[in-house]
Amino acid sequence: MMKVDHMSQATPAMQQYYAAKEECPDALVFFRMGDFYESFGDDAKTISRELEITLTNRGKSEDGKQMPLAGIPYHAIDNYLPRLIKKGYKVAICEQLEDPKKAKGIVKRGIVRIVTPGTAIDSSIITDAANNYLMALTSTFNPDGDSKKSKSNESKSNESKSNESKSSKSKSDKSGAGLKAGNNEETFGISFLDISTGEFFGSQFEDSAPYEKVISEIARYKPAECILQDTLAENELLMNRLAENKVKIETFSCAKSISAEVEKCESDLMKQFNVSTLEGMGFKGADYAVLACGKTLDYALKTQMRALEHIQTVQFYSMSKHLILDSMTLRNLEIIKNTRDDGENYSLIRVLDKTKTPMGSRLLRNWLLRPLVDSAEITKRLNAVSALKENSLMRYDLRQHLTNISDIERLVSRMMYGNSNARDLISMRNSLAELPGLCAVMKQMCETDRTQTESELLAEICDDISQFDFAAELSDLISKTISEEPPITVREGKMIKSGYSSELDELRSVSGDSKDWIAEFQTQQREETGIKNLKVGYNKVFGYFIEVTNANKHLVPENFIRKQTVANGERYFTPELKERENLILTADDKSVALEYEIFREVTEHVSSYAKDIQSMAHLIGKIDVLCSFAEAAIENNYICPQLDDSLEILIRDGRHPIVEKTTAEAFVPNDTEMDSTENQFLLITGPNMAGKSTYMRQIAMIVVMAQAGSFVPAGFAKIGVVDRIFTRIGAHDDLAGGKSTFMVEMVELANILNNSGERNLILLDEIGRGTSTYDGYSIAKAVVEYIHNKDKKGVRTLFATHYHQLTALENKLKRLKNFHIAVRETGSDLVFLRKIVPGATDKSYGIHVARLAGVPEKVNERAAEILKEIENESLAEDEGRSKKRAARYTQLLLFDPESDGGEERIVEKFIEHPEIEELKSEFKDLDVNNMTPMQALLKLEEVKEKLRRLEKEQ
Repeated sequence: MMKVDHMSQATPAMQQYYAAKEECPDALVFFRMGDFYESFGDDAKTISRELEITLTNRGKSEDGKQMPLAGIPYHAIDNYLPRLIKKGYKVAICEQLEDPKKAKGIVKRGIVRIVTPGTAIDSSIITDAANNYLMALTSTFNPDGDSKKSKSNESKSNESKSNESKSSKSKSDKSGAGLKAGNNEETFGISFLDISTGEFFGSQFEDSAPYEKVISEIARYKPAECILQDTLAENELLMNRLAENKVKIETFSCAKSISAEVEKCESDLMKQFNVSTLEGMGFKGADYAVLACGKTLDYALKTQMRALEHIQTVQFYSMSKHLILDSMTLRNLEIIKNTRDDGENYSLIRVLDKTKTPMGSRLLRNWLLRPLVDSAEITKRLNAVSALKENSLMRYDLRQHLTNISDIERLVSRMMYGNSNARDLISMRNSLAELPGLCAVMKQMCETDRTQTESELLAEICDDISQFDFAAELSDLISKTISEEPPITVREGKMIKSGYSSELDELRSVSGDSKDWIAEFQTQQREETGIKNLKVGYNKVFGYFIEVTNANKHLVPENFIRKQTVANGERYFTPELKERENLILTADDKSVALEYEIFREVTEHVSSYAKDIQSMAHLIGKIDVLCSFAEAAIENNYICPQLDDSLEILIRDGRHPIVEKTTAEAFVPNDTEMDSTENQFLLITGPNMAGKSTYMRQIAMIVVMAQAGSFVPAGFAKIGVVDRIFTRIGAHDDLAGGKSTFMVEMVELANILNNSGERNLILLDEIGRGTSTYDGYSIAKAVVEYIHNKDKKGVRTLFATHYHQLTALENKLKRLKNFHIAVRETGSDLVFLRKIVPGATDKSYGIHVARLAGVPEKVNERAAEILKEIENESLAEDEGRSKKRAARYTQLLLFDPESDGGEERIVEKFIEHPEIEELKSEFKDLDVNNMTPMQALLKLEEVKEKLRRLEKEQ
């Protein structure tokens, strides 16, 4: 790329381009040249490839080679720009800053905004109702040593300290290449901003490797872009985890000390929101959250290059106020996306989303991702849903009004941003016109409901929404000014209604009358000259003209002034025609300019109510979600759950909300009874495909739905509030990260064991199945005992397994109960009854399942024979009939004890090996009493790997 000080040979326009490119070297530059946006050099090659448009050349670069060129029509930018942004590119828009007609010399040009995936506000880019978040992440992480904390951050609020005590105890080393037991946590600040709606919030928490809290927040909000503190970019493990979630990264540096950066960010935020402190927004003592929010706002302002007045507040959110659903739990429960193709089909949100407005759709997603943990607040939501469910006629009226309400939250944001058009005003008017009717139905609803179910939440919404009295005024103003079907562009006129502005009507009259004048002038000239085919025409280059064919040139009078020669004749003008041309064109230009000025006045007036419109949009979203929950409850036969602060979960005839909608069979409901005294740990056995995983998931999903405020698929449900759900279901690997399926399982299990507490709910499926039978069984048993006895209180847990030996633990662990999935066995046929019943089973029916899957019958028959042999051998051993037990091999065995003695030579070499001495020393220093079972297992796995390697070397 040519530098600014080496532009002497470039044209003035290309000098402007090079300057723009140097200003934004990491962006593709769209350079406005007349009716086109053009790009040059490498940018042109990229744009040509990504947009599949022709690559040409213009002139030569300073090295003498042809300069690549690619361009798009300026009016087609809404078609092309979204394609680049969705592919993760950053695009700088370099516009003409003055009217080319009035410019003296080269037209002034400059970058007016930079469009990135996380800062897009254009309706052509954001095409659905979902939020489009820009995220920022800051931390105490210091790649050169210990973590550093700012002075004020060391004195955190009590709430922050409470959150710290619940955070992870596992920590990566400097490179993040492995797992180590420890408590070296880092303080993270995180923020999310949706520029298109003005929604802005942040938080602060403690986290350590493998950074489950950070990743969970990313999984929850799915940011389009993340700006990252540059020191964090040196944390290899964190970067790998961000890459796993396909997060586009931009880094920023802290030029000053952390405390100075925090002070600047705090000042910037207070200036943006016109407040004297951020404490009222919840940021007391949360320095890293302030830093994240400040950097987010700074990035937004720098890319948009204008005031962002629609961003009117920022809120601190606390994880302790919501049910925590980590990234793996969101995936396993399919809350927002399914595990088949990562789409919304076969997800919980698809079952529950009956919303009518974009605001409602966004809020529903937020409620499902952040269910409440305050039983009183949950009950308020449930009472509102109950009232709406019972009053079908009023719910129908509300939804009719909601159907006609557009995304007013984004409409007003675009108006304040300066990116709206006249059609946006019409959409705003139509939406505002529904408000009086919506308020009337809400008022009637509340008056009726207060005598029945006492819905406090509906009453609050009704009181709040009734305070807004601006809708009629704004609706009336837009109706008087804006045409019913205005054009998309705002620079070509035809937006403003006749009768609104007398000045505009007069200018239009001049332009309209001129058409008649031109027709009369043409008729007059034909009569005076005798030229029957004389024609008066117009084009943008030459203006109005009189065209005469070559055959009639001899009849042209002396007052005709030649203007242009064409193929079949000549074009002329007269002083009279020129004068009229000036009048017409001036009137048109003035008319278009005046229309734009009126449009801006109306837009600014609507924008002055931005804060009220945003508040109203949120209330509309609440009404929409509550109505949606009521509709889903009726459609799917859901009941209202009871929520309290106990540790009990009692469900009668519970159903899986997704499976029951998609299965061709009749869904078999099941009961659940969990508490902290006798039924805290449910050990579930039974064959594959019988429904163990479905049963466990449905319990967790019923909890999520209930705490979000939705009715649930059951005959009865009483839920003792859960503050976190952990799941370990299914098998997957991370080969790119160097982790096998079993290692991924152990990492996820370690997170659960280290961070679970008594108010959590744990779902574990087939723990230990990824390794040898003896290892797996040992791990599974140790995990069961650890969770049951954790903190002497245990954790509510559903544990599905094929290790039938574990069922004996019911006699040793007082809060563990055995359950199994019932089946009916008829000869070689197997019928899954899908019913969970008390007690244990000692069969997995794997061969039956293999037969159902289509495995060749010879294989099934042979498998049955082998199984019979194994069972007989086991029985013989148990009865003591075997005098000599066969040698058994585990993953720890390095040689056969009954071999020819070659092992002795290996042992001698091992004893002399220096790494064996290191292992001995390491084992002597281990503090076993202070290690968790999982830390001990991980250490054991590490030793085994070293021994395997040494064996291969020998």
